[in-house]
Amino acid sequence: MHSLLEIVDHRRQALGLPAQGPLAVELHAPWRESRTGRCMYLVRRADDDLPLLVLQDSVSLAGLVCRQNPYAPTGLDVGVDALLPDRRGVLDWEGQPRFWASWIAAPSLASLLRRANGTAGAWETLVPIARRVGELQAAVAATHQGFFDTMVRRVLETLGHGELSEIFQSFGRALGSYPLPCTWSHGDLWCQDIFVTDQGVKIVDWEWALPGAPVGCDLVDLYVTTAEHVLAMEGAAAWLSLSAQAPGPLQPLKAELDRQWTATGLGTAQRIVVVIYALIRAAGRILCQEGPTGSAAAGRLLEIASQRIDDL
Repeated sequence: MHSLLEIVDHRRQALGLPAQGPLAVELHAPWRESRTGRCMYLVRRADDDLPLLVLQDSVSLAGLVCRQNPYAPTGLDVGVDALLPDRRGVLDWEGQPRFWASWIAAPSLASLLRRANGTAGAWETLVPIARRVGELQAAVAATHQGFFDTMVRRVLETLGHGELSEIFQSFGRALGSYPLPCTWSHGDLWCQDIFVTDQGVKIVDWEWALPGAPVGCDLVDLYVTTAEHVLAMEGAAAWLSLSAQAPGPLQPLKAELDRQWTATGLGTAQRIVVVIYALIRAAGRILCQEGPTGSAAAGRLLEIASQRIDDL
């Protein structure tokens, strides 16, 4: 920690920190060996309560490697810049990159929704946020076929090519023939990573970002994770509600997702393929982030994906 503080202190100008005054670095959430999976550090002036920067290790306590800068994803359209923290970059420390970004001094959408407790108000912000993301994605959408293979390769980079490899690749073979409008994708969009600031919507944690994924899959993630983490729905029930009755607070978001799919010309079968894609990607994320402890949850998502294939 002391050596990190020295490096930060010596690079104040590059990091946009005050030129004078003592700085403090503290470890944030060190217990997170899985899920978000990284050691995170908060940098602040010694006398301030709010941090100035957040730094994230490229390697977790569990040895998992971050594949790209979660604050500045590579290979995505420039339209994504408007959603990123204002200042961001990479800091080398002891031979490993530490990704850094300016601290977003605003409550997350998750905290706003939990305070709303299912009533109007904060919930009404979900649709404008979904629309904003959808507009940026639709502006660069183009029809592709190889989107399943791209996602499966990303998952297998972390999982390796063991027994699970054939399971994921079999889904790709079953669904790879469906051409769909694709665009850049955050890859793991949930309301804890979304902030509503004076400068507009900001989104962090782009480690799972891809340059090409089916239109709407990020909003599927946002719908399901909000159902799970804010409304406390069980994971499988949250996914199944997509094709049934959405819970009351999420009905406007589901309607916005349907509106965007209609605008891009997606029929019923194509929408099912997008949901299957999101299910398989979510299963892959769970296995990559949690290892064997996530096998049961990931297996349940793959079961639902198999059932949805039968609906095609």
